[in-house]
Amino acid sequence: MPPDLAPSPSSASPAPPPVAPAKMLDPRPGAPVVSNPPTSDVHQRWKNDRDFIAAQDPWMHSPETTVMTKLADGTVVARPRTGADGAPDQPAPGEPPKLGDEPQPQPLNSNGKIQLTPDIALSETELRDLLAHKAQTDSQKLTTPKPNEYQLKFNDDFVLPQGTDWRWNEADPLLMQVREFASANNMNQQTFSRLLQMHAASRLGEDLAFSEAKAKELAALGDSSDQRIRAVVTWMKSMVPAEHAAGLVRVLEAAPTAGTVRAMESLIQRWTNQGAAGFKSGTGREPPGPAKASEAEIARMSYFERLQYAASHRQPNQ
Repeated sequence: MPPDLAPSPSSASPAPPPVAPAKMLDPRPGAPVVSNPPTSDVHQRWKNDRDFIAAQDPWMHSPETTVMTKLADGTVVARPRTGADGAPDQPAPGEPPKLGDEPQPQPLNSNGKIQLTPDIALSETELRDLLAHKAQTDSQKLTTPKPNEYQLKFNDDFVLPQGTDWRWNEADPLLMQVREFASANNMNQQTFSRLLQMHAASRLGEDLAFSEAKAKELAALGDSSDQRIRAVVTWMKSMVPAEHAAGLVRVLEAAPTAGTVRAMESLIQRWTNQGAAGFKSGTGREPPGPAKASEAEIARMSYFERLQYAASHRQPNQ
């Protein structure tokens, strides 16, 4: 064995002096020299910078206060430990739920239905139908037009009767009420147009029925129905103050009836003859009346000539 060349310590050698603590200098001019200061300005700035960087970089978070989670796209997120066991109480975005956090199915009752509340139980089909109905209702509310967005038009499958036309009165206040009603009840444009079609069809039906009834009354007065009506109207305007005759004149012009025209003609004849009895032949029959005048001849007649003509050409059943 080679000799130990390291000199053995001498028992008389003095112990080395203790090393003095390092001095940390404050960079500020004139600042006192302090041994091991707790935090200098330089140290505090460095600590603040480090805390800021740590807050931005999840890899520098403390595992005692945060949990690192890597998402499916490779992104790493840090979440604070807030749960009772030191783990996060909610999963990170995109993170699958922990075991035991999955939604638990509702218990079924004896009829095999889902017991939602003590008083409400639904089958799976009923629950799906209820959800579908709610989704449909929500969609209708989002797509329902505002009142002023409804258009006054018919659907393409609605055809007006031949020879008829229809125009809407935009100033009619009823139209605004209908639009507000449609919007409040979640009507779409197609349903609103169907509502307009029903109204138009009803009005057109009423007009058609009125026209047919008027034509029937005019036919009962014979071929000279128009002339007879004009003669009665002219006599009324000349004999009765305008404010009193206006109503009946409008009725005779718009909706004449054979009975009304005949009654007025009887009054005219009585007024013209001043109550004298009508002439009869020796056989007890009325003499044959004069021939009918043409339209041009009637147009050239005076007022009283027209009255006499209308009275002389009135048939016994008219």
